[in-house]
Amino acid sequence: MRSVRWLHFILDALAFTWEYPIDCLRIEPKALKFSEELSHRDYLGALLNLGVDRSVIGDIVVQKKAAWFFCQNKMTEFFLENLCRVRHTNILITKVEDSDEFPRPVLESVSGTCASVRLDSLISLAFKTSRSSMVSYIEGGQVFVNGKLITSNGYEPKDGDIISVRGKGRFNFLTGVSHQDKKKDAAVCDIMRICINFVIKENRKMAEQKLLVKREGDFHYPIYFKNDFQDLAGAIREEGLENRKICIVTDSHVAPLYHEAVKLALQEISSEIFSFVFEAGEKNKNLNTVQELYKTLIENEMDRKGLLVALGGGVVGDLTGFGASTYLRGIDFIQVPTTLLAQVDSSVGGKTGVDFLQYKNMVGAFHQPRLVYMNMSTLQSLPNREFTCGMGEILKTGLICDEEFFRFVCKNQPEISKLDLSMLSRMIRRCCEIKAGVVERDPKEQGERALLNLGHTVGHAVEKMKNFQLLHGQCVGVGLIAAAYLSMQRGLLTEEEYEEIRKGCHSYNLPLSVDSLNAGDVLAATKKDKKMEAGHIKFILMDGIGKSFIDKTVTDEELLQAIREILI
Repeated sequence: MRSVRWLHFILDALAFTWEYPIDCLRIEPKALKFSEELSHRDYLGALLNLGVDRSVIGDIVVQKKAAWFFCQNKMTEFFLENLCRVRHTNILITKVEDSDEFPRPVLESVSGTCASVRLDSLISLAFKTSRSSMVSYIEGGQVFVNGKLITSNGYEPKDGDIISVRGKGRFNFLTGVSHQDKKKDAAVCDIMRICINFVIKENRKMAEQKLLVKREGDFHYPIYFKNDFQDLAGAIREEGLENRKICIVTDSHVAPLYHEAVKLALQEISSEIFSFVFEAGEKNKNLNTVQELYKTLIENEMDRKGLLVALGGGVVGDLTGFGASTYLRGIDFIQVPTTLLAQVDSSVGGKTGVDFLQYKNMVGAFHQPRLVYMNMSTLQSLPNREFTCGMGEILKTGLICDEEFFRFVCKNQPEISKLDLSMLSRMIRRCCEIKAGVVERDPKEQGERALLNLGHTVGHAVEKMKNFQLLHGQCVGVGLIAAAYLSMQRGLLTEEEYEEIRKGCHSYNLPLSVDSLNAGDVLAATKKDKKMEAGHIKFILMDGIGKSFIDKTVTDEELLQAIREILI
C-alpha cells in the first residue's frame, strides 16, 4: 500500500517584519516670522557641527521654511537632544512618525526622441548632455537601474524603470514607440526626473561620496576620499582628463613610497607618462626648482592639453600648482596629497606659490586643481612630526568657525593619533567642507578667506626666523598661541578658553613656544608678510572659540606682547 505524505504551509509562520534602521526628522523654526532663509548647506553644516560622521546622515530635503533629513535610527535621540539651532535660527526638531508627512518629490517632465532605447541615449536625454559623455558614467559603475548596477551602454531599460546616475540624479522612464521612417524606429521618451532624492545610501557609499568645490561660477571640481589609488584613473576619466600626456611631480621622500603605484594607476588612462622629482624640503620650493620643472616639461614636449599630477605634501602641491598656472600661460593639474597638512589645507582652494629670498609664498597665483584625490592610507607612512604638522592646521580650522569640531578633535586625540582611518576620514572631510565653503565664497582672498590665515602672521615670521627648521604646521601652532594670547588680552577670550587652546595644541605635540629668537626680529618679519595691507597687518583674532574675525588695528606693542608669550 502506498504511503501518502502531506506537506503543509502555515502562511502566518512564514511572515515576519523587519524595521528599516532609518528615521526621518523634521526641522522647523521656532519663530517663523524671524527665521532666516536657510539652505541645504546650512542644515548640513549644523548637523556636522555636532561632531557626527557624514555617513550617518542621508538626504536633506528643503522646502520653504522647513527641512526633512534621514538618519540612522541609532542617532535619532542624539539629534533630537542636541540640534537646537541652524545658523542664527532657533529650531524645533521632531521625528516624523507618519510617512504621509514626508515631503513629496518634485517631478520635471523631459520629453525627447532617441534612435533606440539604449541606456546611454536615455541618460543623455534626461540630463541634456552628449551621449559620449555619459559612457564613462556607465562604464565607471555610476549608473543603476532599479538599484542594480548596469555597466553596459546598450542595456535597454523597460517602461517604468527608475534610472539613477551618481552625481547627476535619477528619473523614471516612460516610453512609447513610433515609426520615424521605414528603416529605423524612434523611441519617444518621457523622462520624469526626480529633483528631490529620498533614497538613503549605504553607509559605505555615503562615506565615499566626493565633495564638490565650486570654481568660477557653476564649475565644480571634486575631492575624493579614498583608502588606496585604485580609483584614481576612474576619477580622472570622469573629469574628462584621460588620454593626455601626464607629468608626475613629486619629491625625493615621496617618490620611493608612492610613485610607482600612482604611475601604474595612471597607465589606465594615458600612454605618455613621465616624472619630475626634486629634492624634498621647503628650501627647494623656489623659482630655481620651478625653472627645472619647465625644462623637463619642454624636453618632453608637454603642450596645453597636458596634465600635471602633484604627488606629495604641501611643498609639492604649491610648486606644481604654480608651475601649472604659468607654463604655457596655464595648464591643468590635479592634487594627490600624501600628508595630513596637504589633505586638509594646501591641496584645497587653488592658492599656489613658491618662496622668494626666504619670504614664504611671496610669488604665486590662484590656480584651482581639476580634482583632488586623497588616499588616506598614505598617512600611515607619515613621520610623527609630519602628522603633528597637519594637526596645527586642523585645530586652526576649528578655532576659525567651528567650536564643536575643535572640541571633537581635542576629545578624540587618542583615536586620531593612532591613525584610525574612520576617524581620520571624518576629521579630514569636515576640514575640507569648511575650507571649500570659504573658498567658494571668496576665491581670491578679498575678504572672508583671510580668516584661514589664523595663526599664520606670527607663524610665518617664526618659520622664516628659524630658517625653516620647524615645519609649517608647527609654526602655525605657535602662531595660534600668540593669536589666542592677544585675543585674551583684548578680553575676547577667557583665560579658560586660552588654556583650552594651549592644551589642545599640546595634546598633539605642537610646540607652545620657540627658543633662540628675538621678539623685535620676529615683529620685523611680520611686517614683511604678504598679508600687509596699506601698512597694516590683517591680523586674525578670536572672539571666543570657533569665532574669528579680521582686525587691522593690532598695534606693534600688542603684537610684541603676544610674541614674547611664545618665546623662551
